[in-house]
Amino acid sequence: MKRSKRIFMVSIIFIFIFQTNLFAQQNPVKKTPQELASLYENSVVKIRNDVKWSNGEVENAIGSGFFVNNEGLIMTCAHVVKLKKETKKVEEDICRVVGYNRYITIKNDSKRYRVEVLGIDAGRDLALLKAIDIPKNEYRPATLGNSNDIKIGEMAFAYGYPLGLNQTFTHGIVSALHRHPNLYKIEDFIQVDTLINPGNSGGPLINELGEVVGVVSLVHSQAQGISYAIPINLVEIERLKKGDVLIGYLGIKILLDNFPRSEVISFEEIKYMNDLTQVSDVKTLVNMAEITKDNCAMILEVDSNSPGSKAFMKKGDIIKTFNKKQVKSGRDVIYYMSYVKPKEIVEMEVIRVDKEGGKTVILTATVSEWPTSRPENDDF
Repeated sequence: MKRSKRIFMVSIIFIFIFQTNLFAQQNPVKKTPQELASLYENSVVKIRNDVKWSNGEVENAIGSGFFVNNEGLIMTCAHVVKLKKETKKVEEDICRVVGYNRYITIKNDSKRYRVEVLGIDAGRDLALLKAIDIPKNEYRPATLGNSNDIKIGEMAFAYGYPLGLNQTFTHGIVSALHRHPNLYKIEDFIQVDTLINPGNSGGPLINELGEVVGVVSLVHSQAQGISYAIPINLVEIERLKKGDVLIGYLGIKILLDNFPRSEVISFEEIKYMNDLTQVSDVKTLVNMAEITKDNCAMILEVDSNSPGSKAFMKKGDIIKTFNKKQVKSGRDVIYYMSYVKPKEIVEMEVIRVDKEGGKTVILTATVSEWPTSRPENDDF
């Protein structure tokens, strides 16, 4: 009888411990701002980038970054370590960047460590660096979270080196998700009202659990309290370890986002379709407006002699699938395209619209490298 009671009591204790652990997993403990600042003081670095020009001029740029593992790897923004435009006009001469000298400091700037760039993903504004000869006891890797779990209204903390000052810790809230200011190819920004200034770029956006959920990227120049961070789920460390991310060229321009629609196709929608495609047949325009209600991935331009034109892609085609993946907007196509390298073959299922309706066509194209004469904008 006593043994039965002991077994019963042990079972109750076990169940209590199991339920407590389960509750703790479902309700992780939030950290105070002071705890977060202390936790990350050895994770966040100041990145100094000395840019050397062909006329002998040297420009100094400051940004932030954070360690992502025990191998001395640092995540930051691409624009912190490499100029987007590497030429400039000085009087009558065209000057070019001839080199970069990059190094990091931690906390109080007492020690410097050189860094090398392992890979740049210009389409997402991300870069991966490696600190040279840094002892492992000098830094602490960040804990990476899941940006898909972010909710509007939750706290958001930024840690970095604004205006070249030493470590600065600020806080605010997540104001919005899925922002697209159309500055980079791949965008799904987190909008925060956390105080961020030049120099914060590349630093971590931290949640109350002490997880990095974003990479601080930019500030809205014409507003107050609007800043953007790249979701941590868009960061691909293993891919960047292998070098620069090269996005192939297809030679098309596509409608990125849908526009307001009415239940019954309106004159304004038909006119908008005409403006986009220059198609004059009204029945065709009505069919286009109807089909693009649920999928706006419409081709707006096709470069001559491009992989897209060689695959017989046409203005007005609506991309339904890309390499057998469902498409709902032009941004889906650009995201899928970001994983396609030059010389690879892509298959697209497109809807070709006429006055009779929509006909499905399968097209294949061999992606090429970007032409040197063509800027990397929203085309691909």
